[in-house]
Amino acid sequence: MKIIEIIIDSLFPPRVSELLVREADEQLVGTFYQPQNISACICLSVYKNSTVSALVAENKFYGNKRAAKLLSILLVKWINNQSSRLVFVPVPLGQKRRRERGYNQVAEVLKYLKENDKLKVRQDLCSRTRETPAQLSLKRAQRLTNVTGAFKANSNELTKLRDVTLVIVDDVHTTGSTMTAVRAELAPNLDNSCRIICVALAH
Repeated sequence: MKIIEIIIDSLFPPRVSELLVREADEQLVGTFYQPQNISACICLSVYKNSTVSALVAENKFYGNKRAAKLLSILLVKWINNQSSRLVFVPVPLGQKRRRERGYNQVAEVLKYLKENDKLKVRQDLCSRTRETPAQLSLKRAQRLTNVTGAFKANSNELTKLRDVTLVIVDDVHTTGSTMTAVRAELAPNLDNSCRIICVALAH
């Protein structure tokens, strides 16, 4: 397999980010787990770390499954410190971007979590109602208003939840405006026995 990989690499030189993902393993990624509370969001690692940024980019733009699996290690470490029943909600993509990309990068990471009675992943609780420019392409002031009103809650399903923590997940926290918008849409539909928090893989 190594010989085949060398031959393929000589014909199609890999991206720098791809090489960093190849070199990473679960133990290494575990050392990047440095949770911080930033702007009402729990951020699990630091994006400026070259391996973390490579994992995020490879998962987001290239559908690199190894990157998605390694990023899930950060969530598993956080989950291990939680006691409540968790329902994970990936920030939804618009239909156009989902068609272009073929997947939701956050949902790809969540696929590697083991669902059970205390952990569920739900993609049906929130949808994006309009396309928005990528946050990274905007100035800070524009980011704060770009996603306002861009999401819609599935109130029928949300009102059924009891005694759970709803965890809104995004890959990168910048201004926090995306998750704030999702939270504002979901929270009014939750029973008083539930709570809602935001978690980003990196900041």
